[in-house]
Amino acid sequence: MNASNVSDKRKIILFFVKFFSKKNYACEFMRGKVYANRISYFKDIEGTDHSGRADRHEGTIGWFQPNQGRLKINEMEITGDLAGPIEMQREWLNYRNMFCVHAAHTGDIDLGNLSVPNVEDLRRQLELSEDCLKLGKFAVVIKNIPEFVKRIEAASEQKGYRLSRGLVKYYNPDTFHGSFSDWEAVFRKRAEYQWQQEYRFIIDTLVVGDWPIVLEMGDIRDIASCFYASKINEELLGGEIKFLS
Repeated sequence: MNASNVSDKRKIILFFVKFFSKKNYACEFMRGKVYANRISYFKDIEGTDHSGRADRHEGTIGWFQPNQGRLKINEMEITGDLAGPIEMQREWLNYRNMFCVHAAHTGDIDLGNLSVPNVEDLRRQLELSEDCLKLGKFAVVIKNIPEFVKRIEAASEQKGYRLSRGLVKYYNPDTFHGSFSDWEAVFRKRAEYQWQQEYRFIIDTLVVGDWPIVLEMGDIRDIASCFYASKINEELLGGEIKFLS
């Protein structure tokens, strides 16, 4: 069963990238093993992880600025004592499993009206940042997005899991004031993570716990290639943009 998909239809995703610290992890993924941690895992590694994966604010459903509302607890007005925004989370979101990839997409560029100047704009839009390249020494690039999505959906359905997927949208924690629906919340992150350009697969196993799962979606070597992360920009975007050839 698939939950509703969260996406931005204005952006066309041209390829996914998944980073790995070890080659054998990349090889296992190429053989079809999708390793998905619980959302609680990414919240709990705060302070011990320096790759950009840790985020204690994962799954935030409400972010309220102290100067844009009033807060009462047991009829006591405490708004004036707040030093920063009020954050709200739901515990049950911690139990969702999450598989994330970098999504190289077109942004605001219209592929139907490419010219010499905006081909260079497209190249810059797709180029992976230095921070991205530090996520792992090895990277698997998936070029056939529809087929990859189809295989993950099939693997989830076979297990009886609920799946939701889509691009992450980013908000400025200094100015944003508002809330997200429960499922929408797992596709929202603070603007400091915008360089990740994440696309997420959120899996509901209907089981409470903190252990990861491994989905078996079948060999993907027909739709994916493995690279040294440091070579991705050169291999895919050097000279003629190869995946558009």
